[in-house]
Amino acid sequence: DFKEIDNSISNTSEIINNNQVAFQEALTEATETFERSSKLGDDLAESYASQSEQMKEMLSAATDILSEIKESCKEVKEASKENSELLKGFEGLDVEIGKVFEQINKNTKEYSDIVGKSLNSYLESFSTATKDVSTQFADATNSLREEVEKLNNVQLNKRQKKETQ
Repeated sequence: DFKEIDNSISNTSEIINNNQVAFQEALTEATETFERSSKLGDDLAESYASQSEQMKEMLSAATDILSEIKESCKEVKEASKENSELLKGFEGLDVEIGKVFEQINKNTKEYSDIVGKSLNSYLESFSTATKDVSTQFADATNSLREEVEKLNNVQLNKRQKKETQ
């Protein structure tokens, strides 16, 4: 009888040791997963803050550019009006001055086209930066979800091992 009891105690002790090792491994893996998740969260917050600041700077620059364009257009309009009034006093020169204004209008149109293209390019860059932030946020969220799933799997495995014993 003592041999059976001794064997039973030895088997029980071995099972307890095995469970303790498995529990320690699961705890280590869960700790590492949590640390990675925490770092990922910190990286995500830092990236979001950086991208947010860049967007704020881009919006500020776009606002400044638009203000400058508005002011330039106002000045061109005023100059055109003043020149028109001056032409009335020089009827013989109106053809030559008309050519000058045609050139001014042509140059103004070219300037507007260039500014429009630059603004479109800038807005496309801004859109791309916004998409990049969204993509980074989505990637970080997916990584965080995967880490949480791993943690849940570790806990599920631990429960299943515990239930099978």
